[in-house]
Amino acid sequence: MTALATRLAALRPDPLPVAAVAGGAAGLLAGIDPLPPAVKAVLLLAFVAVGPGGALLQYWTSDVPALAQRALVPVVGLAVVVLAVTGALLLGYWSPRVVLLALAGATVVLGLAGHRWGRRAP
Repeated sequence: MTALATRLAALRPDPLPVAAVAGGAAGLLAGIDPLPPAVKAVLLLAFVAVGPGGALLQYWTSDVPALAQRALVPVVGLAVVVLAVTGALLLGYWSPRVVLLALAGATVVLGLAGHRWGRRAP
């Protein structure tokens, strides 16, 4: 690899934190009232598919092949959302908008933290 290619590779952002921030932003937008239901459904799908999974997997999959990481993102995202909703129900607190906004906000914060400081060493 040439020196220029090495420098360009170092400048390219890791896709997992970027996906986490984008998915978290989609989740935050889905919490807005005046949006039509079809738009909210698409934003929620994008949030679940890439948000929480990208936010968590950026810290725990440094030794996993990239293709496996990409396959795990929606699975982990769905699992996180199911756990958050189950936890809210078990606590007797059911407010879908608050749960969505809290989870989306946490996703954005984790994504920005991963983007800012990069991946952790294994």
